[in-house]
Amino acid sequence: MISIKEYAQSKGVSYEAVRRQVRKFSHDEKEFKKHIQENPQRGTGTLLDDWAVEYLDRHRLPRPVIVRASEDETQRELENLRSQLAKAMTELNSAKDTIIRLQDEKLALTEEKSLAIEDKTRATTLLEQKDKDLEESKAENQKLNQEIATKNQELEQRDKELNSYQKTIFGLYKKINI
Repeated sequence: MISIKEYAQSKGVSYEAVRRQVRKFSHDEKEFKKHIQENPQRGTGTLLDDWAVEYLDRHRLPRPVIVRASEDETQRELENLRSQLAKAMTELNSAKDTIIRLQDEKLALTEEKSLAIEDKTRATTLLEQKDKDLEESKAENQKLNQEIATKNQELEQRDKELNSYQKTIFGLYKKINI
């Protein structure tokens, strides 16, 4: 009989992993439950008999074996990883610089856009004012043209009236009825 803690240490796994596996199999497998018992010495903990240990071994997922490389290979790999890290850091710094530059350009373009919008607004306002002034000028020009036309008519009437007078011998003018 072996405790769960001892089994976990012998297999190089955590106590909690073995405890969960035991708990799962004791609920799912009736036969497995017959081969585990509470520790009579301590009153706590569970003991596994040989059959339970074999059962757990059969159902344990295989763990990959890690083969250690030689010291030289480890050093080369470490240097390779360091150079990759340095390269990645350089690329990261370059990317950060690019981001900062692009943010500055975006800020400058945003300022230019806001200035352009202000200029457009001013130009639109001025254009509207000029249109209003032009309309007023047209209205005033039309009014003046009407006054000129009226004055021209008056002038024509006066010219007709003036032409209806003829100079007499004595230097005086006499009206002729036409």
